[in-house]
Amino acid sequence: MITAIRQLFSHRFGVLYASIAFTVFMLTVRVTLTGSIFGGFLVWNLFLAGLPLFFALWLQNVRDGKGNSLFQLALFSAWLLFFPNAMYIVTDLFHLKTRVPVPQWFDMILLFSGAWNGLLLGFNSLAIVQRIFNEMFNSLVGNLLAVGCMFLAGYGIFLGRYLRWNSWDVVSNPFSLVADIAHHVLRPHHHLFMYGFVFLFSSFMCLAYFAIQQRTIVGQPSNNLFSKTRNP
Repeated sequence: MITAIRQLFSHRFGVLYASIAFTVFMLTVRVTLTGSIFGGFLVWNLFLAGLPLFFALWLQNVRDGKGNSLFQLALFSAWLLFFPNAMYIVTDLFHLKTRVPVPQWFDMILLFSGAWNGLLLGFNSLAIVQRIFNEMFNSLVGNLLAVGCMFLAGYGIFLGRYLRWNSWDVVSNPFSLVADIAHHVLRPHHHLFMYGFVFLFSSFMCLAYFAIQQRTIVGQPSNNLFSKTRNP
C-alpha cells in the first residue's frame, strides 16, 4: 500500500496533478470573490475519482510481487466499486447555469476542468487494470474488460446521479440497492430512460478512452482497441 501511495504522488502523474491544481485554483478564486461555496463538491468528487487510481496501483504492485490471489481479487473489486466515481464528475456539468455575478463561461471552465480531471484519473486507472488483464490473458480480453467496466460504470453513474446511491451503499444498504438493480433487470421496459442513458454515456466514454489510448496519452499504447491480440 505504501508503494502505491508513493507512486500515486510521483512525477509520473505530474501533468495530471497540475490539471487538478488548475481546477482547485479556479474554485478558490470563485469562493474568494463571491463567498459562495458553489463548486465545493468538485473537491470531494475528485478525491473519490482518485480512489480507483490508488486501488489500480496497489493491485499492480501486489500482482508484481506475486501476492495472494484472493487479495488481488479484493483490490480489483474495490477498484471496480469506485471506478464509476471517476466518470461521475462528467455529470456535474448538469450544474452549469448563470449565477450572478460569476460569468457563465467561468463556471463552464471550472466544471469542465473538473470533469476532464475525473476522466484522466479514471482512464489511467483503467489502463493499469487493462494491462494486468492483457498480461494474464491477451489484449482481446483486456479490451473486452475495458468495455465491460465502462458500461458497468455507466450504470453505476445512473444509480448515483438519478437514484442517489453511493459506492458505500453496497455495504451499508445492500438489500435496497439490489432491489433497485433487480427491478431494472427484470422490468427493462419500465426503465428505457436508464438503458438509453447507460448505453449512450458508456459508449461515448469507451470511444474517448480508446481514442486517448491510441494517442498513448495514458501511457499504454498496446492497450488500444485496434491492437493485435497478443498472447503473454
